[in-house]
Amino acid sequence: MEKNVYLSIKLSYDFLRSEEAKSMFRLCGLYSEGHAIPVPYLLRYGVGWGLFENVYTLEEARSRVHRLIDNLKSSCLLLDGDAEDEVKMHDIIHVVAVSVAAETRMFNIPNVADLEKKMEETIRKDPIAISLPQRNIQELPERLQCPNLQLFLLFRQGYGPVQISDLFFEGTEELKVLSLIGIHFSSLPSSLGRLINLQTLCLDWCQLEDVAAIGQLKKLEILNLADSNIEQLPLEIGQLTGLRLLDLTNCWSLQVIAPNVISKLSRLEELYMDNSFSGWEKVEGGSNASLVELKRLTKLTTLEIEVRDAEILLPDFVSVELQRYRIRIGDKLEYEIDQLLVKSEALRLMMLKGLEKVSILQENDGTKMLLQRTEDLWLVKLEGVQNVVHELDDGEGFPRLKHLHVESCYEIVHIVGSVRR
Repeated sequence: MEKNVYLSIKLSYDFLRSEEAKSMFRLCGLYSEGHAIPVPYLLRYGVGWGLFENVYTLEEARSRVHRLIDNLKSSCLLLDGDAEDEVKMHDIIHVVAVSVAAETRMFNIPNVADLEKKMEETIRKDPIAISLPQRNIQELPERLQCPNLQLFLLFRQGYGPVQISDLFFEGTEELKVLSLIGIHFSSLPSSLGRLINLQTLCLDWCQLEDVAAIGQLKKLEILNLADSNIEQLPLEIGQLTGLRLLDLTNCWSLQVIAPNVISKLSRLEELYMDNSFSGWEKVEGGSNASLVELKRLTKLTTLEIEVRDAEILLPDFVSVELQRYRIRIGDKLEYEIDQLLVKSEALRLMMLKGLEKVSILQENDGTKMLLQRTEDLWLVKLEGVQNVVHELDDGEGFPRLKHLHVESCYEIVHIVGSVRR
């Protein structure tokens, strides 16, 4: 890169108004060149790392992240991504971001022929952050041994297991953010329990046989297991009483959530379970989690869940404080429709499929409240429904509805009919 080009970009960085914006720029530089940067992960990493001052809720943190991103875009240091919740960095900007990050001991180690040698060189520089955007990494050093390391990211796109030693995290007790993407674990490293300061743990797209060891991480605030193959959320997760965000999105194999685990997470602000567990019990005392437990999450502002049986819905299973939700009631969607639904950018979405009695939703104060606040409503294969508004609404209408999708509801005659009440 020509020196004057580098200096021009560096000047834009130097003129950023806040240290938070500079930190966000350096964090984006830890992603691989040309890779989409998901905004939700900037939030999760930033919160865990403590990048944001005077921010007390995840909703406040989200607003801060978007403001910082707008700042970086206005300085031509970030670009819009292909999706609403993504940003991109131009290749030339990325070169500068990697260089600037390295000056503050944040190192991006791309695909290299000799990873072990490169890791040894990096560790000697006393890093505070290491990112390994490796396509097909097979083995890591036996120990990290980075006493001041606060953030460690590994993005893997290959196949087969990765050898991670039980001793790998020894000597990294200051670690606050750990993200291991696409790893096949036979078991989690025993040294994971030594990470007493860990606040954000992301194990997306991982093969996980047992996650009970995560219960040792008492300071954990953000736990992301999205797209993993876990089959059970064990009792030990209930020990994470400081947890503020739990993401179980697309955990297709998740069949069991131990009773009272969810209710013990009393500080939970965001719970993501779309395309995941759906075996909710109506009352407590069964073999699985019950919807009653959601009532105890008084700080919850974001909820994504699936409920197969509308009759188990409680009148007050969600709080009026809920600001964002994606709630599916009824049968599972076909893949094609599901992919359309996933792309929805609405803050409040409800999907009803295969229900024979939609009147049960009108009789439930909780679902009535949700329907009245819904922005995106999906009606799929409903039986016996002829007049949508009349049969789903008790007179107040859908004042916030922006999008209505009707699929295979063959008995519908009217969306809005002149039915006298």
